[in-house]
Amino acid sequence: MSISRREIEAGGRAITCPRRLCHCLPAATVEAMSGEKESANVWQSIWRGVKCRCPRCGKGWLFHHYVEQVAHCANCKEPLARYKVGLLLPLVVITIMIHILAFVMLEMELNGYGNPLIYLYVLVPLSVIVPIAILPSSKGAIIGLLWAKGWSDELDR
Repeated sequence: MSISRREIEAGGRAITCPRRLCHCLPAATVEAMSGEKESANVWQSIWRGVKCRCPRCGKGWLFHHYVEQVAHCANCKEPLARYKVGLLLPLVVITIMIHILAFVMLEMELNGYGNPLIYLYVLVPLSVIVPIAILPSSKGAIIGLLWAKGWSDELDR
């Protein structure tokens, strides 16, 4: 990462790196100075997961079929089977659905479509179709987050 003229606190005095690229510092120090790289990688891997792609390379598919997770990326051979979303996936999908349904119900009520039959015709198909549509992207985003942070339930075993 190119950092220009960063000041680092060392022994009570400020040191300015004279080079444009901080080659004189260890890579861990440069990354610790700016958390931008880590946050950029997290958001990038989450976005790749939303697109149902490998969080590392962004080219390999994340799922075999609908939401069946692959064991490893076909492109970069990154092991992905250890990142299990578990009960976090239903929590995320239900939270998104509650917000969508509440918005639709509020709009229907404010616009005068408060008839119970219209609620039935609109909300039942919406509450079935939308979770099915957002499930793979939600699972991919969670896998991307787990991959970027290095969180896995198998690391403790």
